[in-house]
Amino acid sequence: MGHEYVGWVEEASSEVTAVKPGQFVVGSCATSDNTCADCRNGFQSNCLNRE
Repeated sequence: MGHEYVGWVEEASSEVTAVKPGQFVVGSCATSDNTCADCRNGFQSNCLNRE
């Protein structure tokens, strides 16, 4: 943990399935796509396609 942002989900569209209103979330300061091998193995900070 370092530069991550945290907060509570206030609302989400019907297309969002991973989080729901009322949940506490922690987000990464790096952008990851959650589709590469590193992301699928839980290492989003090492995303091969990060920005």
